[in-house]
Amino acid sequence: MNMQLGTFENGVLTINEGVESLEAHSITGYDGLKKIVFPSTLKEVAMETVIDQEELEEVDLSKVTQLKVLPGGFIDCENKLKRFVIPYGVETVGNWFAGDCPLLEELYVPHTVRSIVEINGHKENTIDAYVFSSCPSLSLEDAIEDIRNLYVLPDNLSMYEEHLEYLVDELDIGMDDVTLKEMPKELRTFFGAEAGKELNWEEEEEPEEEDDEEKIKKIWKNAEIWYKEHRRVKRGRLKRKIGFWGALIIAIGFGIADFFFLDNSSDWISFLLFMAVACPVVLLWLWAWGCFEHDILID
Repeated sequence: MNMQLGTFENGVLTINEGVESLEAHSITGYDGLKKIVFPSTLKEVAMETVIDQEELEEVDLSKVTQLKVLPGGFIDCENKLKRFVIPYGVETVGNWFAGDCPLLEELYVPHTVRSIVEINGHKENTIDAYVFSSCPSLSLEDAIEDIRNLYVLPDNLSMYEEHLEYLVDELDIGMDDVTLKEMPKELRTFFGAEAGKELNWEEEEEPEEEDDEEKIKKIWKNAEIWYKEHRRVKRGRLKRKIGFWGALIIAIGFGIADFFFLDNSSDWISFLLFMAVACPVVLLWLWAWGCFEHDILID
């Protein structure tokens, strides 16, 4: 138990304002802990921040706005959570961030979240997920088997419908127990007025269009480079052919010339030994000369 964290009364741990980070095992050893209230100053939490708190029923992260990453195993124990609200401002959520929470029924995901993975790993489709994100890269393939009803904003219905169809068709994930629904009106501003707005995700700037004169110059330049390279390649191929056929003709010539001057078996043996050494040397030399220029073309 860390008494410096804050006050602990009637099963509620209220962490002091001013606390900016929580290390692993920061919250452990509180007998009968049922609720944790996190401060607005919190910027960073570790894996296993909360451990061995099986009676935990609620985590209040409503004041937290500076946290960017909710790591996997943030709560690393079995618990009695029925509702979990990912803080506004969080962008990345790790596996099992809420621990082993078989009773979890509701999950709220703000539009700042870019990725979310496994929720609790039970894969029994028991969770109602209220997803405010319209980020096109948000993937639910790891979390979808935990979700029973997927609630999204009206403007995002078609996008998530396509995403779910992709999960079924391309990844062979069963979707029989998942239902896509429109977010209830009373929850559309759950995270405030900003909840329904899209973030301006950073996108690559499109290059400025070149004028016609510049395009023509570039085309001619590329054509000139290609023509020169093409001629060089053809020369290289010609040299390669000359080298190969030249070596072959020389080897055959040696064989024919020496054939008429061999009188006994010892001469034959000497000739074969000579050819075994000389021919590879001649072939390698001529081949190297023929391949002097590489066979490379510019696209």
